[in-house]
Amino acid sequence: NRELFFSLLGAELAKEGFEYKKSINGFSKKENGNEYLYEFEIWPQFMQIDPNYRILIKEVEQVKKKAWGKFYRKFESVGDYKYNLLPKEETSTHWTDTEEAVRIAVQKEIDYYYSDLKEYFRIHSDINFLDRHLNDEPNKFRIVAHNSIHTSFLAVIVAKLSDNDQLPKL
Repeated sequence: NRELFFSLLGAELAKEGFEYKKSINGFSKKENGNEYLYEFEIWPQFMQIDPNYRILIKEVEQVKKKAWGKFYRKFESVGDYKYNLLPKEETSTHWTDTEEAVRIAVQKEIDYYYSDLKEYFRIHSDINFLDRHLNDEPNKFRIVAHNSIHTSFLAVIVAKLSDNDQLPKL
């Protein structure tokens, strides 16, 4: 089932420039210096499809490398789990215990990619969007990175990169 899932989804995502990467249980796309990751949790006995999305933004990662030196770890500039992006009444999890279930799950992921995820990747890799989103209301709680601490670092980094004149107040 795992091979079928990644084969079917990979055929569609390849049209968008994604490549299957077994090491991340998902797909990767490099474009304009950024890397877009579309990953899945895999369980040994069965495949539970619960995707997460990460973006490595070149400029953000360069600042992090320079600031953190040997403590820098390539993880994400921006990222989230699908279940955080869906309305509460929808589920992000698919069970793939049969071939039919795999095909249904693949179609749902393809539909979600074209209806929402493609746009999520586009806007969340834009430094100016992130600066406005995180810094126009700096006291509003938002998480767009791994956790609130990473999001706070990201807010300062994108403010610096976009020459936000409010940076000293953030």
